[in-house]
Amino acid sequence: MADHGARTISLSPVEAATHLRRLSRDETHVFLRQAFVNPEDPRALCVNPTDPGRFVNHSPAPNLLPGLTGGVAVRDIAPGEELTCDYGGLASPPWYQALCDEYGVLSTADVVTKYGST
Repeated sequence: MADHGARTISLSPVEAATHLRRLSRDETHVFLRQAFVNPEDPRALCVNPTDPGRFVNHSPAPNLLPGLTGGVAVRDIAPGEELTCDYGGLASPPWYQALCDEYGVLSTADVVTKYGST
């Protein structure tokens, strides 16, 4: 497991599968829902266990700019409004899709298919 900075943990496909086997079903769902695959490195599952970015959800009409830099609003965001981005820019390689399918969690690509993209 590689720790890239204080917030993002990157796991290889094997490391991710091994880690998930150690978790309860509820924990696997939370873990996978907060994880993503960076299109610049589709060989790693990225997780931000303490980063507030884990609370940003998908929207086909996002209020944050696309990409992994985060924190840049496209318009004023009201207090209490959900923060959203478009998951369409994230990678969804076959190994990641298989992990999500195994645990019954929508991958980022599944979310885009189900809810649309910009």
